[in-house]
Amino acid sequence: MSGVRHNLRRLNAARAVAVSTLLLSVFVIELTFAPRGSLRPLYLLSAAAYGTILAYALADRRFGDRPGFVVAQVAGDSLLVLGFVLVTGGSLSPLTFLFALPVMVSGALLGLRAGTAIAAATWCLYAVLLGWDALRLPVDELPPGRALYAAVSHLLGFLVLGALGGVLADHLHHADRELRKRGGALAALRALHAHIVESIPTGLLTADGEGRITFVNRAGRKILGLPMERLIGRPAASLLQWPPGFFPPSSEALASGRLQRFEREWRPAEGDPLLLGFSVSELRGEGGRADGWLVVFQDLTEIATLEEQVRTRERMAALGEMAAGIAHELRNPLAAVTGCVQMLDEAAPQERDRLRTIVREEAERLNRIIKDFLEFASPGPFRPRPTDLVELMRGLAALLEKSPVMTPAHEVRVEACPGAGPALVDPDRMRQVFWNLATNALKAMPAGGRLTVRIAPHGAEELMVAFADEGHGMDRETARRYFQPFQGRFRDGSGLGAAIVYRIIEEHGGRVQILSRPGRGTEVRAIVPAAAAAPSAGRPTAAAAAAGRA
Repeated sequence: MSGVRHNLRRLNAARAVAVSTLLLSVFVIELTFAPRGSLRPLYLLSAAAYGTILAYALADRRFGDRPGFVVAQVAGDSLLVLGFVLVTGGSLSPLTFLFALPVMVSGALLGLRAGTAIAAATWCLYAVLLGWDALRLPVDELPPGRALYAAVSHLLGFLVLGALGGVLADHLHHADRELRKRGGALAALRALHAHIVESIPTGLLTADGEGRITFVNRAGRKILGLPMERLIGRPAASLLQWPPGFFPPSSEALASGRLQRFEREWRPAEGDPLLLGFSVSELRGEGGRADGWLVVFQDLTEIATLEEQVRTRERMAALGEMAAGIAHELRNPLAAVTGCVQMLDEAAPQERDRLRTIVREEAERLNRIIKDFLEFASPGPFRPRPTDLVELMRGLAALLEKSPVMTPAHEVRVEACPGAGPALVDPDRMRQVFWNLATNALKAMPAGGRLTVRIAPHGAEELMVAFADEGHGMDRETARRYFQPFQGRFRDGSGLGAAIVYRIIEEHGGRVQILSRPGRGTEVRAIVPAAAAAPSAGRPTAAAAAAGRA
């Protein structure tokens, strides 16, 4: 219903109240004062007014808020007022103020121009009444000065009321248009936001402060395989199969950043398990107040399958390279052993001792290659537990002093940075990692130098162990191939030490970085999970997964 039509109906109700009040007043006057004149004309006018009100109500269904219908009502009101004024004394009637009512109504409903025009027309009606009374009444009852004053005052009053009502109406109409325009823009914006939320291919779930679901978008419903009516009000933690106490999360869990990105396996009621990636954050409303929780999730099953296929292809390619490398590494010592054996029968006695030494050294080299290969290919049980890396490295530093790779020109320094707590590692495996990296660093400094081992926090959930030597360094291509099998730079090595380091760190769910420049030494960084970062939710790290299999 339009605003004008609503106001017309309210105006019609006000007419009924006004006429009823006037009729009641006439009835009371007649009973109380018993006037000499007849009040019958007032009763007739009241009846006519009721008939007009009824006619307006019936016509409202057909004409509604048409401007012509509004003008007809204002004209009818003016004629009714004129009738009441005529029967109560004409221009001297105490009811002449009622002429102002149609003027105000016309300005409020039709605007400034119509209000001013109807004010002028109403004044003309009043002026005719005033002129008629001036002609028929004695001069002492209506002096010319009084008539002129009444005409001017009523003209100014009508014009002011009509203009004021019109100005107010125009302002109200303008405000109403702006409000409707902004309301339409807001509705369009809300619809756009709703369409965006429903159209994005990522699942969105909102929950209240207690963790109960309040909304899930189309992609989320498709992933979960449930309609909206079966999702609303359910605890999000049980639906997403999160452990008890995980959601809603604590402020410490939010601050740690563990909920910004994690993965978990989700098992639907029917079908194969899915790997879902999650991100949890607070849902904030006006003023930054926390109104609940926002969970963004995505089906990563296909991506994980593709990643596994890529890893399989990489492993097959690495297996081929390793087979070629093993063949190459074994061929050289076998050729030396074969040659020495063939020469033993014909060699002089003093030469036989030298040949036996060569055979023994090459056999030991073959044994190291086979031993390292077996360690690389089948590392055995993996048992991570909280381990103090500083104490582990200091113990190895004491062993290094007795190692043949350590000379008086070498120095090993272990530095523990503040905040370097325990790591979630297999201590035996990490001891092997530290030994390989330390001995390689010492071998890279044949003339001596300092090896600095620094253990420091790396972010909120990891520790970094950096081995920095003062050797000759490596170019970019050599550094890139450093952890590949059989890329060793030392004659007495098997070529698998760095590859074993890489595999062990990767098995822990960590990573290895190498920084090196020719002439400026090399720094190898092993980054492993901290013991305090053991995951309470999400896809298990390699360390946790391996521990579970062991």
